[in-house]
Amino acid sequence: MGEQHDGLSGVHVVCSSNGEIQLLMDLLDDTGIELESSCAGNGTCGKCRVLIISGECLPPGTAEMELLSPKDFKRGIRLACHCLVRGEVELSVENAAQDLRVLEKGMLTDFKIEAEISKYQLISTGNEQELSLIEQILQQLNIEQSVPDSLDILRLIAQFKPDDTTAIVVGNKLIGLEHGDTTAHCYGVAVDIGTTTVVASLHKLDDGSELAVASALNPQTQYGLDVLGRIQYAGKGSNNLDKLNGLIINCLNGLISELCRRSGIDSQYIYKITVAANTVMLHLLLGVSPVSIGRAPYHPVFRQGQVLAADNLSLMASPFASLYCLPSVSGFVGADIVAGIIASDLDGAEEIVLFLDLGTNGEIVLSRDGKLIACSTAAGPALEGMNIACGMRAARGAVEEVWIEDKSVLWRTIDNAPPLGLCGSGLIDLVAVMLECGLLNSSGRITARNKFAGVYPHNPLAGQIDDIAGKRRFWLIPSLDNCPNGIFVSQADIRQVQLAKSAIVTGIKTMMTENGLDEIHVNKVYVAGAFGTYLKPSSLIRLGFFPESWHDRITFVGNTSKAGAVMALLSSSTRCRMEETAQKVNYVELESCPGFEKMFVENMRFPGKE
Repeated sequence: MGEQHDGLSGVHVVCSSNGEIQLLMDLLDDTGIELESSCAGNGTCGKCRVLIISGECLPPGTAEMELLSPKDFKRGIRLACHCLVRGEVELSVENAAQDLRVLEKGMLTDFKIEAEISKYQLISTGNEQELSLIEQILQQLNIEQSVPDSLDILRLIAQFKPDDTTAIVVGNKLIGLEHGDTTAHCYGVAVDIGTTTVVASLHKLDDGSELAVASALNPQTQYGLDVLGRIQYAGKGSNNLDKLNGLIINCLNGLISELCRRSGIDSQYIYKITVAANTVMLHLLLGVSPVSIGRAPYHPVFRQGQVLAADNLSLMASPFASLYCLPSVSGFVGADIVAGIIASDLDGAEEIVLFLDLGTNGEIVLSRDGKLIACSTAAGPALEGMNIACGMRAARGAVEEVWIEDKSVLWRTIDNAPPLGLCGSGLIDLVAVMLECGLLNSSGRITARNKFAGVYPHNPLAGQIDDIAGKRRFWLIPSLDNCPNGIFVSQADIRQVQLAKSAIVTGIKTMMTENGLDEIHVNKVYVAGAFGTYLKPSSLIRLGFFPESWHDRITFVGNTSKAGAVMALLSSSTRCRMEETAQKVNYVELESCPGFEKMFVENMRFPGKE
């Protein structure tokens, strides 16, 4: 049991183990509190920090103390995945997700809006003679359909009066009836379910106009930051798949409710929902086990687009609403990438174009002579600020930009708020700055303080390097009143950036090598995803993500997954195009390419001399 109320430092929670010794994370989970946990509760990331206000907690073990500083422990900070409690405990949970910055817009190529759903107010003509009620309705609608394929329609017809009824028609098919004249209300929702965030937009189906946009943190993140973590969690327990499914359904219903509130409409007039997401997220949305994607030969249960009644998933919409999940290419190149291909018109490109979606996973598509080749790289969550000692998502207070000026490393946070941690763009900037000014060498090693001071005498940056118990760090922000714990980047953090960089670069080079291309042949580089949007091309090039020659060829195209979902919502011909395109994309398994492992090791290095 638990009670919660807003507090000054986050969310205050009172929970009770009823006298038994229980893990604090389990108690919070039962209370419905979502904790940051990059490692899905396995006790290794140190992110599930809580402040114990009162109550009995057992002493921390060695593993917990390695993830907390003595200062943290003295303040009452504990890790929920390690902390055992007995009886009633009062604590405070930081809740940065409330201010999460989510990318809602993306590149959208021209397409024709096709209003597939029509609504007609029925009238009583007085010329019915011996026609049945269904015949009278179909006659007014000029529909030749003689027998509806839904028993529900027949039952509805028995309840409605012809002169007080609106008919809902899709193509040449009657799908529903409503009381009164509701012809002015016809809406649809487009959704992008990302591994980290979820974005939804509400549209009028007749002209495509966008009425509202809403976004949220994907609540499944508490059970793993990447798709592999969630696959593992889904396969661990009999109820885990249902839990992940319930979380995303509740999230979508919350977003739909917010869209309706903002636009002043009733959700019963939402007739279409389209969803773009990676393959694992689509499986979890439909309550289908994704376990087969996580083991060789990595086959998903389905790849084709899925159409079903929205009420099968208890989604907040009209009882006549349909749900369409966009098609995927493979287990690791999903519908979000198919959406991006169509939204950026990659399938119609006459030049050689490279499309990258940079996020928790890195997907790459090469378009050449109308042919599409795709691969997936395990970039990891570091590019989104996770699995980093002082990392955080792109929320208020995250350091998002870093630069060097007069031998000082300067920084800026989101909303210019007091600094809380490093998000992905801030991390990439910081590592690029460290490389540029000699704090880091090309192998990724942080320069020792004495060595840096010897090479660069009188440079104050030497004082921001420390080495404790063999663990070297560079302090971007020392411990200050508005940043009590300070913000640093460790040697382990640099390695996470190297792994992400190598995964992406190796993917790009392998794709080009397999197709006989060099960097000079690439005409355009599209970078999609929230992470890419807030990056500086100069930082990406300095770290070696891209060659210098691509500086003016890079275009940040935003959330193309959501843009593609909008196109699928408003155009049946676009949906057909997506289905056809998904089947044509040639998926390349990078690990099977000759020399992949050697190339991966080589690409760990940053540009420059040792």
